[in-house]
This record gives sequence, C-alpha cells and structure tokens, in this order.
Amino acid sequence: MELAGSKSFRRFWLGFLSSPAVVPSYDWGSFGANRSGLPANWRALDPQKSGSEAIRSMPSKYFVLDVESRVMVLPQLAVVLTAQPRAVLDLAGGCCRPPPPLRFRSLGKRGVIDESPRRLLDNVANDTVEHEWLFLACHSHAASYYHSLGEAAPKLLWGLQLLRSNPQISVLLHSQLVAQIIGIMGLANRAVFDFVGFARRITFPPAARLDQRLMGAMRRELFRAKRGARVPPRGVVPAVKSVLVVRRSATAGKGGRAMLNHDELMFTLRQVLLPGTVQLAEWPPGGTSLRQAMEAWSVADAVIAPHGAGLTNVIFMAPGSIVVEIIARGQTGRVYGTLSNMMGHRYHSCYYTRNGHGTANLSLPAPLRSRFFHPSFTMFRLEMDFLLGECIPRSLLQALHDSVLPPPKPAQLRPAPKKTDRLRKLAKSKGGEGHRAIG
Repeated sequence: MELAGSKSFRRFWLGFLSSPAVVPSYDWGSFGANRSGLPANWRALDPQKSGSEAIRSMPSKYFVLDVESRVMVLPQLAVVLTAQPRAVLDLAGGCCRPPPPLRFRSLGKRGVIDESPRRLLDNVANDTVEHEWLFLACHSHAASYYHSLGEAAPKLLWGLQLLRSNPQISVLLHSQLVAQIIGIMGLANRAVFDFVGFARRITFPPAARLDQRLMGAMRRELFRAKRGARVPPRGVVPAVKSVLVVRRSATAGKGGRAMLNHDELMFTLRQVLLPGTVQLAEWPPGGTSLRQAMEAWSVADAVIAPHGAGLTNVIFMAPGSIVVEIIARGQTGRVYGTLSNMMGHRYHSCYYTRNGHGTANLSLPAPLRSRFFHPSFTMFRLEMDFLLGECIPRSLLQALHDSVLPPPKPAQLRPAPKKTDRLRKLAKSKGGEGHRAIG
C-alpha cells in the first residue's frame, strides 16, 4: 500500500478533490430496502454472517455496507469520500452534529468539519499509511466515555466474525477505550487512530445508536472474552451486599461536578445507613482500565454517583441493581437513567439545586464564597439530611434491611416523615442494642 507522501497518492486525491463533477451524498436512508441497486463494488453484507451471534436478534432492516474503493475518512464526523463511484458516505451517525447526509460542498464549513478535505490532505503526514481494509468504528463524539462505550464499541458486534476471519482489517477509532475493548476481544494490534484515514476498502456497520439489545450483547461478549470475569446474572438482585460510590475530581476544570463533601457521604453510609456486612467501595476519578471497571462494577449491587460519564459503567452491573444518580436541576444530557433502565436496573434520580435545595454553602469567608456562585462552577456540597430524606430510594433501604423503612399498611397510610426525623431514627437504630442493626 502507498504512503500519503508518494507522488501518485497526492496526484490521485488532488484530482478527486479538484474535479468539478457533482458528488452525490448518501446516508442509510438513501438505500432504503433496495440493496440490489448498489454500485457494483458496494455490497450489502448479511450481519448474520459478518457479526457476532448477538446480532441475530436485531431487525433485518440493518445491514453492513462493504465498499471496495479508495476512500478518505474525514475527522470528527467520520464522513467518507469514495473514489469509485465518487460519493460522500455519511453513515457513521453520532450525536451533536448536522443531520445527514452532508453535501460535498459543505465539508469544511464552520460547524460541519473544521477544515476542507483539500486542506486536510495538505496537512496529512507523509508517513500516513493507506490501509488495505478499514472497519469504521468511530463517529461524532465517539471519543467521550459514554459515546465510545455505549455507541462506538457496539459497532464491533456487526463485524466481529468478519474481523476475526480477516486479520488484514484495521479498525479506525477515535477512542482509546474501544481500543481496550478490541484487545479484550482478541483483536489486539488492529486499532488505528489516523486523523485522516485512507484505505483501498472500507466496511461500515450501522450508524451509532444506543440500543438495549446491542448493549446487552456487548456486555455478554466482553465478559465472555475476558477470562475469569464474573458474568452478571439475570434477574433482580434480592439483597444489597456491595455498594459502590463514585468520587469525582474537584481539580478538573472549575471543580467539575465533584461532591466536595464526598468523605462525609462515605462516613454517613458506613456509620448510619449500611449494615456492617455490606461492602462499601469507592470508584476513583480516573486512571483505571476497562478491565478494572468490569471487575469493580460487576460485583456492585448498588451504585451512588454524581452525574457524569462514569455512570456508563452501569452496563457491567447485574440486571436489577440499584443506581442512584445525584444530579443538579437544569443539568443537560440526562442519559444515564435511560441507560440504567435499558440494562434492567432500578434507577433513582436525586435532584438538588445548586446553591439551593439539598446543598450547603462552601465553608469559605463570604467574600470568597460569592465567587463560586457563578453557574460555571458546578461542584457542590450535598446535605446529608437531604440525601437520606429524599435521595436514598425505598428499594435500596428495603434491600439493605427490611426494618429500615417498612412499607406502610394500606389502611394506615401516614405522611412521609420529615428528613430530620428519618435521620434521627436511622441513627438511633444504628446504636440501639435491641434493634436489628442497619449499620
């Protein structure tokens, strides 16, 4: 295969990009049901043959497109230019992008792709390789943890058999996380991260989407491939034996979404709420591998976490687990409830108001404290009586201990206890010798 620095390579792509001929654009909707009308060197592959066994439950309308042509893969949105025939293939999908299909003349315009294909070609390093065959496992925002694990990684399932039977196929990625997944699946050394990708052939899985069947299949495939990993069982978790709490870093940006009194939360859980037989663990802000995430989250029966990408790891928990998301009112991107419900968990949202209901002021002198009231600072201090009174779900309390919060009798319904009363009762039962201990 050629290098991008060769004269023939440059001559070919300069001619393509300079031609005045009209370049048609395609998205998945452009093909419809008429797959027989594809150009001669474009083939619709049957996912039953190209993908993993898990793909067999997917609707028959989805297919894998294989294109034997010289191609140029543009960054950011993974839009592909094909030479035979000349076309724009906008098939990668992803969020936060213009609707497909993008037109050739729009490429390089502000808000679409930062640079034009011609400028990108001029900036390609001379040692960039034109690959023999690429499999496209990237899309818009595919580098973020949530989108890489929830959308980019499942794309591998559509071509898993194809990848395993054709070692010459390289996988074009935007995410180091997906590279770890490729390694777990036994496809080591197949990942490439070319800023602009070039190949003589390319295979497209269906567009990125968050799909319950794909996520379940991805979980099964990962645990099957990782030897010694505990496969999360089916069914509802009958009792909570392990609680995982996510710690977010307060040094990221302007405090990130860190709970500044995280240690107070851990103390309250250990000393007030959790029985001594229940394991309590922390998930650190960063520096962990996917294998470590699989191990830690698969043994947790309940997780308590501030809103953030780490909650994507709920896919590794057993169905029926409890997920408590601590989230600010007005927070955008509320996707983890959808993901938790999709994976069969019991999801509960804990809504606080920044510098208001459920939070406490920073213990700084007033002149300094007022600086952090600005909306750009998203860290917070959570009130523990608010946590215990409004955030910890009844299902978690019942799973921890039947006597913590017994359900009211139908004929004797009473109003919910005040937060302070509930906290006092929890603390009393923690220390009383005649009670069934909850701490």
